[in-house]
Amino acid sequence: MVRLIPVLLLLMLPLTAQESPVDQPRPWPREFKSKAVRFEVTKDRRTGTQIVSTRHFRIISEPMLGHAQFARFAKVVESVPELIRGHPMPLWAPRGEGPIDIILCRNEESFVEAGGRAGAVGWWDGRRARALIRADYFLAPPVPKTPGSSRGQIKTCSSTNSST
Repeated sequence: MVRLIPVLLLLMLPLTAQESPVDQPRPWPREFKSKAVRFEVTKDRRTGTQIVSTRHFRIISEPMLGHAQFARFAKVVESVPELIRGHPMPLWAPRGEGPIDIILCRNEESFVEAGGRAGAVGWWDGRRARALIRADYFLAPPVPKTPGSSRGQIKTCSSTNSST
């Protein structure tokens, strides 16, 4: 019984390893609204592509897009690091080599030539540390065939190997 008393006293004391309310992790966000994004559009005279620079990404667009389309796309891609940083887990760790390249491919044929998989709409090429996205799909997604249905099965792929 005498040995049990010190144990009970220890259990009554606050543990030093316990986190204070200030150190508690933030709750998960219930909603997310992305902010407008600043970006700059330049044209590569050699290739004829448009290059859009944002804080974290460099978007190389094969199709000629207007300012409103780039604003929409830049808002979507820049919302990813913003959203991830808002979560209590440390998920965003951008590489230190400058912005991540996103190639907006004109269509599926161009997408596959750049290294994407046929039938996919987006592809992460881990070897080259770049993303490939079909601009035709992003700008005009397919309309559901029946009311209330989703877009159907969308094949998403990623790879750490390039297919060159």
